[in-house]
Amino acid sequence: MDAEKQQKEAEKQQRVANRRTQVMRSAGIDTEEAKFEADAESLMKPKKALESYEHLFANKTEFFSTYNPDMIEEALCEHLRQKENVEPVVNDKKYKTKFTLKTQDQGDQE
Repeated sequence: MDAEKQQKEAEKQQRVANRRTQVMRSAGIDTEEAKFEADAESLMKPKKALESYEHLFANKTEFFSTYNPDMIEEALCEHLRQKENVEPVVNDKKYKTKFTLKTQDQGDQE
């Protein structure tokens, strides 16, 4: 468990490091690329609106984390694209991602 915890912490640090050096494009008239430099606190601030948690469904598809929600969303989308060959639909204003995974029926296996 300690090794897994250390691995997760190393992944988190890598994502923070990647965000520090990420190249961002300006939305203004000046279209030159600029390096994104900021402190760790501003990197951990969510970019989208966070809603208060309400337990509405009895589903077990919820989880809680101390990670930055942008990092979770980014990792989820990366996994879906690379490992599942699925293109997720990501909401621009809140943390909501829609996708469909297809599974093989037992009758389809040979």
